[in-house]
Amino acid sequence: MNDVVHLFMRKITKIPTLPVVAQEIVNLTSDDLISIEKLESIIENDPAISAKILSVSNSVYFGTEIPNTSINNAIVRIGFNNIKNIAIGIALFTLLIKRNNSGPLSNSRLFKHSVAVGIVSKMIAELLDFDSGNEIFLCGMLHDIGLLLLNSYMADTYYPVIKEFKDGIFLCDAEKKVLGYTHSDIGFWLAKQWRLPDNVKNSVYFHHSPDLTEDKSVSIVHIADYLSSINSYGAFERAVKHKLDDNALGLLKLSNNDIREIEKKIEKDMFSSRVFLYD
Repeated sequence: MNDVVHLFMRKITKIPTLPVVAQEIVNLTSDDLISIEKLESIIENDPAISAKILSVSNSVYFGTEIPNTSINNAIVRIGFNNIKNIAIGIALFTLLIKRNNSGPLSNSRLFKHSVAVGIVSKMIAELLDFDSGNEIFLCGMLHDIGLLLLNSYMADTYYPVIKEFKDGIFLCDAEKKVLGYTHSDIGFWLAKQWRLPDNVKNSVYFHHSPDLTEDKSVSIVHIADYLSSINSYGAFERAVKHKLDDNALGLLKLSNNDIREIEKKIEKDMFSSRVFLYD
């Protein structure tokens, strides 16, 4: 599989490297005044990323009745670590999106799906009192980075995959049939290149197969992906049949009734339209 993935990466003329803005944010390890000021200055130097961060920070989830209008205000209201992880996720996501949107999937829909899975992952973790080291939002938001990469950098090759998928084949099976690898394989390769945290790498690699790992972050992302997709926040325009992996439920000690109760807490209006600012 590594040989096949490497052949794929050779087809990309310029492999995306960790952007400077993301690296600078990663290097901020404390929440003292200096780091807060530094984080604000880093984010504000990139207006596009700054706008998206504000849109996410203004979601109903973060409980801000009065919209945040500045990065400093957002940091104060929802916390240094929340803004830090939102910023990293959006910086990496933005890097993987080509503005001409020539791929078979909608950039806007992919953005909405990624943010939704990030927010729902964080909600589930909090409901379960699960300590993910403040990275669960990243785990959720970046779980489909391989899909983003394929859509942006291998659009011509990926169209046949989507055709197979539309004919009723499970996405990963369609990818293996056409390409010989999956978006999870490609995403994991990229996550390793970027030296992302282990739970983020695991979520990228195992989110369709949580039975293959004991990492609870993966199970949470798997469930968040399911709940987001069945509530109209999937990566695809048409409804996709999703099935919860029993192993994910077992690892988190959840029943199907628990999932229904969690879903009730995640109302559609939970996702303010402001979260989905894209262009």
